[in-house]
Amino acid sequence: MTNQLTPPQKQQLAAALFNYFGDRHPTRTGLKLAYEKQKRGHERTLLRKVENEGAKLSEEEADWVIDNLINKFEPLHFRTIFLRTINGQPEDFGYTLSNESISI
Repeated sequence: MTNQLTPPQKQQLAAALFNYFGDRHPTRTGLKLAYEKQKRGHERTLLRKVENEGAKLSEEEADWVIDNLINKFEPLHFRTIFLRTINGQPEDFGYTLSNESISI
């Protein structure tokens, strides 16, 4: 049986993935622009919501951040962030990590 991430865990993981990239990193900039372009709000709104381990992100927004960033990570980096944030293995939550990719 696969465990499910709770909404607070999703918020924490989304914030950890987002904060992995520096302020001016192209991946982070691209996500902020996509947030605004998809009429989700101003990019500063996303920054405020990600503060405090993503506590202000809705579950849907946390899923959106995770879905948009997950393919930007090498499996080893994703596993490390996941372990530090969730204190569990990604595979226990339905993620499949190969040497080259990550899938849900």
